[in-house]
Amino acid sequence: MRIFIPAWASFSGKASIQDITNPLAPVAVDGNATVKVDMMDRTDAGTGDAIAITIWNKTGAVLFASNWNGIFSEQQVLAGGNININNGASLLETIISAITDASDDHGQGSLLSVAMAPNPAIAYTNLTINADVAKGNVRIKVTDLFGKVIETKEIAAGRNIIQLGNSYRPGIYVIEVTQGQDRKTVQLIKLTQ
Repeated sequence: MRIFIPAWASFSGKASIQDITNPLAPVAVDGNATVKVDMMDRTDAGTGDAIAITIWNKTGAVLFASNWNGIFSEQQVLAGGNININNGASLLETIISAITDASDDHGQGSLLSVAMAPNPAIAYTNLTINADVAKGNVRIKVTDLFGKVIETKEIAAGRNIIQLGNSYRPGIYVIEVTQGQDRKTVQLIKLTQ
């Protein structure tokens, strides 16, 4: 029996916006707009799958939002259809990647480890960090998908559990944990409360 795991995907890109009221004479509106699409694949059958689309002009003003709540576009459940999100990695590839990431070029294991739960998170997530005390402090940097720094922390080495995300808006965040040359990166999916 296959176990379905809900998945979240988000992508953004640049776009040119044109007014095509007269298709024979389109008028350029913005040549450097940003388009962002957030999607949630909740079931194999598509029941409850949701999407949100937002377009900003080059100055950051919202040109279009599929379901604007005054702060961001909330996802809307599809009236029909099915969103399929697949990262393309098999369980075996994930295990091999985890083993490879755990060792450096000299076969020496990195003592820095990072785990996060829950993920996706509705309110907050617990980031568990184990770091070698002999290698100094640990730095945590959280960025959004656009690379904007949301939060930074520096903590003492050892075993720590840090609560993150309570004040974050819904979206995907990249959490980078570093200690000296050791670096681990995880992604947090923050859902709407």
